[in-house]
Amino acid sequence: MGFKPRKTASTFERVTFPLGETVMTLDSIKAFWSEPSEWKPEGGLTFLLSWKDDEGDEHTEFPAAPKGFGYNEKSTFWNRIAALAGKTGFGDEDFDDDGELSTVDLELPGMETYKDGDPVAHFVKITLKDRQGQFLKDQNGKNIKVDFDVLYRGESIVKKQCRLVMGPRKDKDGNVQDGNKVAQNGALPLSTGGGKKKGNTAPPPSAAQAPSAAMP
Repeated sequence: MGFKPRKTASTFERVTFPLGETVMTLDSIKAFWSEPSEWKPEGGLTFLLSWKDDEGDEHTEFPAAPKGFGYNEKSTFWNRIAALAGKTGFGDEDFDDDGELSTVDLELPGMETYKDGDPVAHFVKITLKDRQGQFLKDQNGKNIKVDFDVLYRGESIVKKQCRLVMGPRKDKDGNVQDGNKVAQNGALPLSTGGGKKKGNTAPPPSAAQAPSAAMP
């Protein structure tokens, strides 16, 4: 039995990917502690999602771990998980009477010993730090990354496909910059329409087609 997420407040993340709508396969999910940066001065628990397109090219994105590992429909991470599960968002049928996302399990290492308190803090302490409270390092001196899985109704979403819809990145004045950002519709399940191949730059479907999709 994995960790059961609960609803929390929203977070927003941005990521660089090909323009347009691209069918992607989720290759793996890892968790690590990101070092302080210009965008995240305090650092924080981050997920690394590795994707492959139909040509086998690899793409990565780094959504922040949801607060308390809870579910929020506007979170980039949960938008991806829902799309891979074949949904535009998790609905009432996925939650039990206690508000627990009962159809989803986060198979995070170390969480079998979690009892109460902040589940993220527990995960970081048990899995990413040593007994002295220092972050464990890989052979390159970087904070370690640990693999984990997400199950929807008992089935892994790793190796599943969805459609990622990307738009141009713009600065605060509306000028297009180098690179791309997640479009308004974020990730969409394959079942909501015909997935385009890599390089297609057709405009994304309207927001009305995916009311629960993530906003960048």
